[in-house]
Amino acid sequence: MGYCEIADVTARLPDWLTIDDSSDPTTAEVEKWIAETSAKANGALKRAGYETVPVTGENDLLMLRGVVADKVALQTLYVALGADKVPDSAKETLSGFRDFIAGLSNGQAWLIDQVPASSAAGNLEVGSITLTSAYYEDD
Repeated sequence: MGYCEIADVTARLPDWLTIDDSSDPTTAEVEKWIAETSAKANGALKRAGYETVPVTGENDLLMLRGVVADKVALQTLYVALGADKVPDSAKETLSGFRDFIAGLSNGQAWLIDQVPASSAAGNLEVGSITLTSAYYEDD
């Protein structure tokens, strides 16, 4: 199961660009990219210490729908237009997936509906620093 659907991807594409069984890329290719990109997100989440993967929280699902759809839409543009014709504005707008994955790795991004296992155990990881709960708990 992926975090988004074809409709989420097409909503990020120009109106004249369609995805169907005869387009380039095809529906099957885009569905495959959704599954692959969702799996990459799951791997990054596991590595960051999240226990419930694939995620199930409403906010987490919404967030991942957006970042996965952004990544797949950009990939779709590259195939449909060619790398040299994808506008820089699209590259910047649709680069959220890469930023999200990097943020999970360096402690700059996190889920909303669950915390990494180390945080739940009384530690808070910030980048490469781990703080014990004695330093950040509210009294």
